[in-house]
Amino acid sequence: MAAMEESPIITAFRKYSEDLSKKHDKHERIVKISRDITIESKRLIFTIHSLSTDKKADTEIEKIRDRFKKLMESHFRKIAIELENEDPYLYHRAYTWGVQEYIEALTYFNYVTTGELVGWEKVAENCSFDFRSKVDSDTMEDEIKQIRLLIPLSDYILGIQDMTGEMMRLCITSLGKGNIQKAQAACNFVKYVYAALHILQSCHNEFYKKLEVAEQSLRKMEYGCYLATIQGLEMKSQ
Repeated sequence: MAAMEESPIITAFRKYSEDLSKKHDKHERIVKISRDITIESKRLIFTIHSLSTDKKADTEIEKIRDRFKKLMESHFRKIAIELENEDPYLYHRAYTWGVQEYIEALTYFNYVTTGELVGWEKVAENCSFDFRSKVDSDTMEDEIKQIRLLIPLSDYILGIQDMTGEMMRLCITSLGKGNIQKAQAACNFVKYVYAALHILQSCHNEFYKKLEVAEQSLRKMEYGCYLATIQGLEMKSQ
């Protein structure tokens, strides 16, 4: 029995078991962080939809910006630290949903505040963090280095596809308030995004599912703007 315990094969398999356990634990930690990102991103989207149009709006916008920064510096940083010296693609599925929800919130917020679409390069650039690591265990000297969290282009694309749903809500809400110009601007923006998405080729099944949903959202926006325009013309002619 003792000989078997000391067998190189058993020793190797014990090492494999320990490595798998560590990877599983890391995966679960990242999943938990990703869920927290998803929850906060949904809250941010709700807050953005609730933005007022009076003088308080600037203060509210700054508070939202601070929440985005805190989310990046806390949760995204934690994932980046977890993946230091790891192959990020091994753990990508653990945090992709949180990233997509974050991009949905961020791109929608950027449209509301600037009328533009924030690019993938900008999002990826913001996912670089300064990290303090120990160099010498004897002297306890630290080194500050930069770590970067992988944000695949596919996550960005899936995120902006989800964002079109928020744009539809903005459009319909604007029509309900009689702001046809704002609704038409949102509709034209989604047309631009959808046209760009439509020419892409992807082997990602989720891409085509979300593209179909984006098309449905665009049709609802176009129909709503069409009806509002016709009703406006009829009222003027009376």
